[in-house]
Amino acid sequence: MAQKTSVIEEGFERIQDAVESATDELESLRKRAERRRTQLEKDARKRVKSFQTQLRKNAYVKRFEKFQRELERDLRKNAWVKRAQELRDEAAQRFENAQDSVLGAMNIASSSKIEKLDRKLSRISRKQNAIEKSEIEKLDRKLSQVSRKLAAIEKEIASQPATSSSH
Repeated sequence: MAQKTSVIEEGFERIQDAVESATDELESLRKRAERRRTQLEKDARKRVKSFQTQLRKNAYVKRFEKFQRELERDLRKNAWVKRAQELRDEAAQRFENAQDSVLGAMNIASSSKIEKLDRKLSRISRKQNAIEKSEIEKLDRKLSQVSRKLAAIEKEIASQPATSSSH
């Protein structure tokens, strides 16, 4: 019976050793894979940076960027584009006004009113904080004065000779 227990224990220890070995091997593989991934990312970043640098030097890209800047400049100057932007702004304003009217009719605050209230609340909060701070400072100064006066009174009392009240 003792021999069977010994064989079982030995088998169990072998299995534990095998599991530990497999765990160690898996950890080693994980670390190698992580190092490889890090290296690949580093290489990829280098290649992308190199490609971007080469791309910026490319004559076609430079020409395209110049064309794009000129096109944007010309579009900003174009009367049709300016008019389209004005119309877009007018439409946005009309929409916002209509939205405010509808929301007002439904007794719902519009986003502009909420923003206005938020700004007002922030100003009030800052003022309140400033007032609280100044009041705390005033109270601290008064407390310091009272503490100094109390200390002086205690010192005066302590320095007075004790008088006996027996007559």
